Amino acid sequence: MTSTAASSPFPTVGAVLLDRFELVEELGRGGYSVVYAARDSKLDQEVAIKLLVPPPATAQTARERMRREAQAVRALSHPNIVRLYDYLEDGPWSFLVMERIEGDDLAVRLKRDGPLPVDEVVKIGRGLASALAAAHDKGILHRDVKPQNVLLDSSGPRLVDFGSAKGIGQTMTRTGGLVGTIQYMAPELLVGKRPDARADVYALGVTLYMALTGTLPDGATAHSPPTSLDEGFDPCDRNDGIPRWLGEVVARATASRPESRFPTAAAMADALEKQIATPYGVGVGGRGSCLICGGPEPFGLSVCPSCGGVGSAESDTLVFVKPSMTAVEKRGVAQRLGRMLEGRAHSSEIDLLSGGHQALVKVPAGMAETVCRELALQGVPAITTRARTTWAHIPIKFYGMLALLAIVGTMATAGSTMPVWGAPVVASLLLIGAQQRLRLPVVRSPARRRTLPRELDDQIIRSLAELPRGSARNLLADLVRIAQPLHAAIGRAHSSPVPQADIERLLSSACGAARDLAQLEQGLSVLEGHVDESTDADRWLDGLALAERTRDGLVQKFLDGLTLLTRVRSDIARSSDEHRELVELLDDIEAHADAQHEVEALVAEVSAK
Repeated sequence: MTSTAASSPFPTVGAVLLDRFELVEELGRGGYSVVYAARDSKLDQEVAIKLLVPPPATAQTARERMRREAQAVRALSHPNIVRLYDYLEDGPWSFLVMERIEGDDLAVRLKRDGPLPVDEVVKIGRGLASALAAAHDKGILHRDVKPQNVLLDSSGPRLVDFGSAKGIGQTMTRTGGLVGTIQYMAPELLVGKRPDARADVYALGVTLYMALTGTLPDGATAHSPPTSLDEGFDPCDRNDGIPRWLGEVVARATASRPESRFPTAAAMADALEKQIATPYGVGVGGRGSCLICGGPEPFGLSVCPSCGGVGSAESDTLVFVKPSMTAVEKRGVAQRLGRMLEGRAHSSEIDLLSGGHQALVKVPAGMAETVCRELALQGVPAITTRARTTWAHIPIKFYGMLALLAIVGTMATAGSTMPVWGAPVVASLLLIGAQQRLRLPVVRSPARRRTLPRELDDQIIRSLAELPRGSARNLLADLVRIAQPLHAAIGRAHSSPVPQADIERLLSSACGAARDLAQLEQGLSVLEGHVDESTDADRWLDGLALAERTRDGLVQKFLDGLTLLTRVRSDIARSSDEHRELVELLDDIEAHADAQHEVEALVAEVSAK
């Protein structure tokens, strides 16, 4: 290796790394890397070298993570992805050896020429979406799609730097969420949630917005992201010369909620190819209502407690607001309950609820803990009691009033023709009436009609009720929201490319996969907290990489399922390959078990230490 100044954090042009790679020209640099044009003397070809310079405090971990990312990304082969040849080290320097692309990146092109022609943007979008789809299919997320990472040459756009942001020290939360460039970062990542393919779809949408208008959406600055919108960012608002369909595609990709975007990059590529956006959105609605019966569901469970009971006989536990609060706390709880039950409860009922004097909802015992946990997350402390023991929730003052009524009534009837037992009986009837009132919860759902086989219906309900809040529950709920009416529609249709039996198999497999996904995400949190503390960092990083790849791959299978079901829903009678694709997807979902078991064993070992 040619020596360089000891004080320089980067090698200079002319240096030779590993006696093989001669640095010919510096192409650019960022906070934690510098890119060179280089010549590989061993293979006699031009390459690009990306030298990594992570912060000293995290240098070793960053290098190990980058090496593992490179091993995965190196397997990607796609005409719109810059090939990554190797990850190497030479003394203090770690670097990536990549395919050399002659041409500017998209950011340079936009700065020089301004907004690009619509046809060129569509071509770029199709190529990048196709590249992302190929990566997502292998469980690999890009995490930093932006114009600077899009190289343009004569063959089309080329995406570079898959996963590299995660390895070289860009901001990252403990949950693995905040990785990338803030102006192109999906809103869910800004609050620390783990990314999935829809975060890359969002970043691609913002990149296309930039390519069409020459500017970022409103609100974006050098240090802040755009102001997120439920309906996404429509470039037609800036330039009425942009086709309406293309504006809708970009807006769909950049919607603030992941479930409102294209579920996969493949769906976005398809929309750009066919020049239509609407058939490909999952369009999941009805949040706040039960996906089984359509009744009120204010707890964020996706399935209401009535349906969660799987039969009224099993719903034997009442949930009350926790009493014994101060007046200020009670007012705050009443306000939160009012928002939660808007249009579903009168002010008098809210007062009774906030004081713990009327049941909020009736649930099966197995669901009670989940409901109380969800209420606590919404600022409403709750307790439970069996329906047959509601006497304790009748106010002491009410008991005192009944006792006084019984005494006074007995005294008043003394010496009269009325029986002396009349007043106590009236008081008892009032007490029974008060208990019955307590046992009638405010949140009730309409009678439901099953559209799925009973066993599968019960499996879905139990899974949704037991899953913790997070992506596993949301993805399963979204899948059910599409699959359940589709299952019914297939039953009414004369022909369908997908039989009901495969929809049922998908839903059953998804319930198990959702539980595995929730465990994977919990295991990731354990492993992430252990890596920096372990003396055997290599081993834990291997486990962490396996867990992340397994998690990302499993999420992708859910998103693929959403895409396939949406296509079938858009035209139930269309003859296509959806059935074959669905069967392949089911096989993939059911084949992830080995990696899941390996992660579970590693997490158990870490937890036992």
